[in-house]
Amino acid sequence: MNFGTVIAWLPAIVAAVLAVFIVFYNAGLKRTFLGPVAMGGCRMFNVLLGMSVLREPLRIEHWAVAAGIGVYIAGVTWFARNDARRSDRWQLLTATLVMLAGVGLVGSLPRLTDQLWMLHQPQTELWRWHTIIALLAGFVLVRCGSAIAQPSPGPVRAAVRRSITALIFLDAAACYAGVGPFYALFVAVLVIPTTIVGRWVDRG
Repeated sequence: MNFGTVIAWLPAIVAAVLAVFIVFYNAGLKRTFLGPVAMGGCRMFNVLLGMSVLREPLRIEHWAVAAGIGVYIAGVTWFARNDARRSDRWQLLTATLVMLAGVGLVGSLPRLTDQLWMLHQPQTELWRWHTIIALLAGFVLVRCGSAIAQPSPGPVRAAVRRSITALIFLDAAACYAGVGPFYALFVAVLVIPTTIVGRWVDRG
């Protein structure tokens, strides 16, 4: 099998790996300590599946974005593991650090590659990038910090909901780095229907 054939089959290969993660997660891993890792893997390969249709080799920036989002979701999943009862503060703190590691992975993009939209713009774009990543990290710290201070079900669930919402902005940040603000805005506005649906579910 030559390289061109591998590229042509890449979406199918990534989809197959994603399916394996989904099956194993639902088959029982979600009830074990590997549950957050499996959920993070599901999200990582879900992102890679979208990238695979580019019909080109996956580069370091693709893997960094997918891994960063996967690590972030692994942290969110770990944070939510005991949200039906009082959570352990150390678990919440460690899960928060995992989320921040995911944000940091996406934030490291300028150091990993020169094939990004923002690196071909004026130097001010890089300051904007660091500001975006700092705001995302700060949001995670503030929201999760309040739950760590009071680890009862209400604050923990609220932090989980907001952390999931923050994923939209993490996705938008990755789009901003790669292709600019126009496409990033299309991703960011998804927070509106997400918020509306979330409130509807809460009332239900």
